[in-house]
Amino acid sequence: MGRKFTNVKVGVELDSLLSRESLFQGEGYKGISACQEFMELVAWFSSQSEDNTAGIGRERIADLFNPYKIKYTSAISVLDSVGILYKCRNGFYNKFTKDGKVSRFKITDLGMRLLVDGQREYLRKLHNDPDEDRRVRNNRRLKKKRQKDVLGPVESIINNNLFDLEYSKEDFARFWREKCVYFTPGEQFNINYSVDNIKHGSFNDIIKNKKDGRIHHIWVLMKSDARPLFRLRGKPYSRILDIRGCHPTFWASFVLDYLCKKKKDYELINNTVDITNNVISNISNNTISPISYSLSPLGSLHYSYGNVDELVNEWSKWTTLWTNPDIDPRNLIAQDLGNGETKDTVKLLVNSAMNGYKNGVFKWICKNYPALSSIWLQTDLKLTGVQISKFYETRLILDPGIFELAAELGLDILAEHDGLGIFAAEGDPDVDQKAQALAARIGDNCLRLFGFRAVVKVKRVGRGD
Repeated sequence: MGRKFTNVKVGVELDSLLSRESLFQGEGYKGISACQEFMELVAWFSSQSEDNTAGIGRERIADLFNPYKIKYTSAISVLDSVGILYKCRNGFYNKFTKDGKVSRFKITDLGMRLLVDGQREYLRKLHNDPDEDRRVRNNRRLKKKRQKDVLGPVESIINNNLFDLEYSKEDFARFWREKCVYFTPGEQFNINYSVDNIKHGSFNDIIKNKKDGRIHHIWVLMKSDARPLFRLRGKPYSRILDIRGCHPTFWASFVLDYLCKKKKDYELINNTVDITNNVISNISNNTISPISYSLSPLGSLHYSYGNVDELVNEWSKWTTLWTNPDIDPRNLIAQDLGNGETKDTVKLLVNSAMNGYKNGVFKWICKNYPALSSIWLQTDLKLTGVQISKFYETRLILDPGIFELAAELGLDILAEHDGLGIFAAEGDPDVDQKAQALAARIGDNCLRLFGFRAVVKVKRVGRGD
């Protein structure tokens, strides 16, 4: 009698490949299920990292294989030998100092293809088997009921909205048939993995990330091409709110706050507009000189600045540029840089420059804003984007009042880092007006908190920037 899969998500080809290995024969065949889970973790975390590798602690990996009495090191060795994994970058751990780095893994093209094939087999079964679909729906309802009532108001709304997302199997099949050939294996995995987890309600805890203040939930991590497939309580995904150039918009204010914040912990900022306004007022009156302060986690800095008028002028020049709704700064920067740069290429360069990559835009910033840059260069540049997300962006996007206003307007929303995804009733004639009301509220809050109004764009789903 043939053996049964221990995990219906394990593809036939992956099972066939691994079952030839002695480690996964006899009772060991059950460990193939753990290999599938481990490969999914590697593929998912790799897609979220800059170097396309996944840092996974050995305890977490061991927990996957221990139930099957298989050493995780042996399993990884097999996955390496059959060409599913690249050779890992081993980590280290000092039990005395508690310092160390986790090992980093990367899945090969073969491994990604095996994952995607297995996912497609499972999704076809899920779509065509009423019993399996019913079981999944019942399990998701139970998971939703078991959610502990310890979430904040915004986290709770996002959590409930994720559980209420639905998609049509026919729409998904048509989408996949028409577009999958244009996606890389990694993108195909991202879409299938995200859809599968939303279908099952398999979410991580909906909590704010301590590092950047964002909520990294499954919806925002899913490739955006797949989002229009979903409805929320019957409402289609209709509009997107986006803070244009979010990180650069707040860059100059971030630098001034960094310069003039006297508290030891940068995280104690409670009312940035007061800080910024006081900074500008004090600088204008030439009352700041010198300043000595220590900031964490950005580090210590002892700074004396002579010509304070330069700071005022550069702050005003930069902020005016990025908050002008009639001018896209990325077009102006592209013209300045030349060399065939376009708005789209500059957009990528700006984002990386904000995190310290010394590309053409980074040099352009330092050349045109030398006073602000001289301060910025003394910070940990890699943390610029993280800090802007935490202390500026998320205070606007994750404001409970925005979610309350959306409910009053009959809209459902999901946070999308520097924007919001809007679900509106089918054929709602006032959807654009309602979306503009939400955009205006974000702008009002930005003016109240930071002293200027950011540009908040409303986009129709499926249309370009």
